[in-house]
Amino acid sequence: MQPHEDLLGEVNSILSRRNPKQPWMTVRGLSRHLKKEYERSVDFAQLETMLKVYAQEPGRTIRYSSYPRRQSMDILWGHTANVGELKYLPALQRLDEPVEYSASQVDEAAPWFFISHNHRDLAHVLALRSQLMDRGYGVWIFESEISQGGEIPASIKGAIQRCKHFISYVSARSIGSLWVQKEVEAALGGGVQEVHLVVDGDDVRLLDLLADWRPLKSPDPELIEEYCLWAASSIGKARNNVWLERCRYFMDHLDEYLWRTDEVVVAFPSPKNKDLWAGRAIKLKSLSEFVEDEHLTHN
Repeated sequence: MQPHEDLLGEVNSILSRRNPKQPWMTVRGLSRHLKKEYERSVDFAQLETMLKVYAQEPGRTIRYSSYPRRQSMDILWGHTANVGELKYLPALQRLDEPVEYSASQVDEAAPWFFISHNHRDLAHVLALRSQLMDRGYGVWIFESEISQGGEIPASIKGAIQRCKHFISYVSARSIGSLWVQKEVEAALGGGVQEVHLVVDGDDVRLLDLLADWRPLKSPDPELIEEYCLWAASSIGKARNNVWLERCRYFMDHLDEYLWRTDEVVVAFPSPKNKDLWAGRAIKLKSLSEFVEDEHLTHN
């Protein structure tokens, strides 16, 4: 048996014995088990490279998850006996062409923004990106910054760690997105210095819901449930219970996000009824007001 086949056998054994309710592991978790059970020390990168190759082989019994780990964006691995089989694994690498864009020419010391969003909000996000770039900021979004053939989880993880500012673009389309939730979890876990909420200023229901929010005291759960049901229905996911549960999860954790943002919410596009927010516990700002704050200056 070749050395890598021996190692694969040990990894197979570890993953096959996982609790089916918690079947996934990262290479860091696997390496700890390999050290404890087999006294084998392995390099993280080499182990993951080996597993990526093996996952493409016919008859393989190990595959990766469609989504990475929440807090770290690391790839998750599982045994097919516990996680099931997929005839075609989703690509870890970006295979399509990035959107056409001009690389932002910014000062090396200028802060960078990571914008987490759902692809359905791309038109607003591109406009937001353009306005931030016009003010001299660097902006990272999936559609333009991951090159063709680039590895998606690693690229996102590295960008979150490099960017000073993290924007979660909150909309009826994004609150049920698993990718958005994983990116937010990674940012809140210490990946960036500043976390900001930018909400869809065209969504009157969302603005009304946030206007009544209080620090550590969210609105009536029935109002949140009503918004989640409407949000899912508005994008054709009214019968998708998984999507609805993610909407509820996001809204349940919104207090934590607001605490990290000092109860300041940016609306983009700027809402027409901004004056209604005067005196509210949560302060609403336009993008222009937001970028003029002292903590966003290029120091």
